[in-house]
Amino acid sequence: MKNRILSFLKNNLIALAFGLVLFLGYSVFSFHNQIKLNSKILNINDEYQELEKLSKFRLTELEVNRTFLRTKLPEFYLNDFSNKIYSSGSIKKYKKGIILFVVGNCGVCFENEIPIWNEINQKVTPNNYFMLVVNTSKQIDLAKKYFNETSLQFPIVNANENFLDYNNKYPLAEIITFIVQPDLTIESIHVSMFQNIEHTKKFKENILQVIIEDQK
Repeated sequence: MKNRILSFLKNNLIALAFGLVLFLGYSVFSFHNQIKLNSKILNINDEYQELEKLSKFRLTELEVNRTFLRTKLPEFYLNDFSNKIYSSGSIKKYKKGIILFVVGNCGVCFENEIPIWNEINQKVTPNNYFMLVVNTSKQIDLAKKYFNETSLQFPIVNANENFLDYNNKYPLAEIITFIVQPDLTIESIHVSMFQNIEHTKKFKENILQVIIEDQK
């Protein structure tokens, strides 16, 4: 009788141990799969947010083009940080003007693009192009401090009432660039995408190609 009881307990303990091993194995497997699933969900959320941001940017880009393309910039007289005046009349002396409207108090909005714009300036200036940055921030002192720390190689002026809302009206457009004809007609527009210099590099390639075509 005693041996039968011991045998019964032994068999049941083995079954219990086997069941425990299976349970633990399944729990580890389930936990691992849950981690993988959560990771996939996070990746999907990140991808969705990036797509949503890109979609909003594209809509902003389309709106800027719809509003300004083929219109004329207003005549202007704008002061730089040393009160030197730059006027729209200066552009009439050149083949074309490239005018960047920048939120000047947002350093990170612009700093990674500065080398690209300097390269564009070096290429276009000998071909009778005029480049100008218009600071649209009302925080003049902060903008001045930031721009003084940059290595921009062309003039920077402060916006008047005609231009202050250019960037503020389009929150995703920290930099709006117009290529204008001598009569100030806007013939082309580039909207910089925050922290995406590849977008601006493509613009650089396009404008340099236009210069090559102009020389033919």
